[in-house]
Amino acid sequence: MSEESKPTESKTVEFNEEEVKQLLETTVTVKIALIRQVANLIDVCQKRGAFQSSELEGVGALFRVLTEAINEAGKKVKEAPATTPLETVKEEE
Repeated sequence: MSEESKPTESKTVEFNEEEVKQLLETTVTVKIALIRQVANLIDVCQKRGAFQSSELEGVGALFRVLTEAINEAGKKVKEAPATTPLETVKEEE
């Protein structure tokens, strides 16, 4: 197998309890397109039977959160004044 065709190796990163708390409180910016892609991925995986019955509740909850974020972002873009650049439309805290 050539060097280019080898699969990439993933490594597990472990965090201590304090690091996990800090990560959970960290605010990040994610593009709506990425959130939409993740929601679409969940939908495709579900249709192909990739999730076990016991996992569906958590998967469904995540899917709802993602689709709600997409819908909220769409509303904010529609409600923004025409003179407001899209970059300035931010989620209210």
